[in-house]
Amino acid sequence: MAGIRTFTCTPGYDIQREAITKTSVADFDQPGLFSAVNGAARPTYRFVINISALTRIQAQSLSAFHSFHQGGKAFYVDGFVWSSISTLNLLAEGNGTKKEFFLTNRNIDSNSLTVAVFDGVTHSITTAYSLVSAAAGIISFATAPTSGHDIEASHAHKYKVVFEPDGLKMDEFAQSVFRVQLKLRELGV
Repeated sequence: MAGIRTFTCTPGYDIQREAITKTSVADFDQPGLFSAVNGAARPTYRFVINISALTRIQAQSLSAFHSFHQGGKAFYVDGFVWSSISTLNLLAEGNGTKKEFFLTNRNIDSNSLTVAVFDGVTHSITTAYSLVSAAAGIISFATAPTSGHDIEASHAHKYKVVFEPDGLKMDEFAQSVFRVQLKLRELGV
């Protein structure tokens, strides 16, 4: 089977998502004076997935999946609460000149993408954009959105991840019943 595999989470798993930002802060000599610079257009994420009860066969299958991927081979994770943004959410503010914008996530399902411009009163759904890169999550407008107008989007997406170095912990807490903890880190494009 060629290509990147997908791990699908079952609803009900205990999943935590942590945003990893690349922000640098420089303090100045004046108290309370500092400068903060973001080193990336959006954060990447770290996930901890706790699965409370797997059968021996399920645990062995998950262990084999981990062994195949370990920390160096990417895969997609899908099927949990963060796999879609179902309502229009802010992603940028127009400035009258900029046409390209990063969506809030990468690996976008292009069939699910809805883009709108909000002028402070009305949300106007638009088709005057193109999805430049689904993998990178970049859209481009034909004409730059008006300065001060919010650009909003909703979409479904997957996360491209790798296992963290301590990415799989397994515990047989009853005969042939296992607790599992997965630690995953999202890859930028």
